[in-house]
Amino acid sequence: MNTLATGGIGGRDYLGHPGSDRSTVTRLTVDLASSTATFAIVDTSTGKQLNPSDFPARLDGLNGPLIRIDRLE
Repeated sequence: MNTLATGGIGGRDYLGHPGSDRSTVTRLTVDLASSTATFAIVDTSTGKQLNPSDFPARLDGLNGPLIRIDRLE
C-alpha cells in the first residue's frame, strides 16, 4: 500500500536554513505482510530522492516545533 503526500516549502527558504527552497513529494510505503513502513522524499524539480538528514532537524513555528523523522519505528 502506498500513500502520497505533497510537501515542501514552495520556493521559500526555511528561516535560518539558506538553500532549503525546494518542493518535494513524500511517498510512504506500508507493507502489511511484514509490518514495515518506509518513506522516500523526492525533489519535484529534479526527480532525485533526497536524504532526510539534508533537512533541518527541527523548525520552531507558531504552532510549536516540527521535528524531522529520519527513521520509522
